[in-house]
Amino acid sequence: MCTGKCSKCIGITLFPLAVCAIVSNILLYFPNGQVLQLSEITDLVWFFHGILGAGILVILPAFMMLGAGGAGCCANRCGVFPWLYQSAPVSPLTWQSCEQPQTMILNKTIRKPVPDAPSVGPSWDFCFYGQTATGYIPFITRKLPQTGVKMLLSVILSVLGFAGGAYCVVISLLGLIWGPLCDTGDGEYLYPFRNDTLEDNYLFNQTTWNICKQPENIILWNIVLFSILLIIGVIEAILCFIQVINGLTGFICGTCMRRRKTNISGM
Repeated sequence: MCTGKCSKCIGITLFPLAVCAIVSNILLYFPNGQVLQLSEITDLVWFFHGILGAGILVILPAFMMLGAGGAGCCANRCGVFPWLYQSAPVSPLTWQSCEQPQTMILNKTIRKPVPDAPSVGPSWDFCFYGQTATGYIPFITRKLPQTGVKMLLSVILSVLGFAGGAYCVVISLLGLIWGPLCDTGDGEYLYPFRNDTLEDNYLFNQTTWNICKQPENIILWNIVLFSILLIIGVIEAILCFIQVINGLTGFICGTCMRRRKTNISGM
């Protein structure tokens, strides 16, 4: 698969993942569908690992990936952005629309729009007369797509997306290991599992779940949502890392592409 199409596929995949992460993070504020006071919500939820980390920081590179792969394959290389136009001389006998003007301004070019023509195709933007050592000769010119720039920007933003996904993974792991904030029965909200060792962790001992009285099903609620965020963060980090490699390949080596065959007489 070419790097442009790969970027587009990754970008499309990241969008639903980021939306799911944002929704999951929001649901953590309403355990079992209840509206609690701010002091009764688990502290790790306020790190916004799903909204910011796996959400916004991933949506940004996803947009850029779609832009980098939106035009398909582009046959560009890393030197595409300093030269935005590609010109080629053409014989006026085979390119009738580029007739030489009667009045020629010294050291300036006179441009005319280029219509579609069977011998050249619709990819050329305009023709003009340019001054050379032998006088003025006709050229046809087309703008080069700036996919190399988009690929480079997608790499930079993908690093940001990777960091956001990794951040979500770390906070989600801590949320699973440390457990939720809950009422143990005396009306006071505590973290009953924060001092547990990994061997005695509540995740492997379901009988300890009865310690939390309120909110109802708070432990299951946290486990499910933090697990979803953990999985999403891992997938996003992997996809963003793949895009870093893919983007660097497309920027340095060029994106694969079906090049249009252009037949121009006199070139």
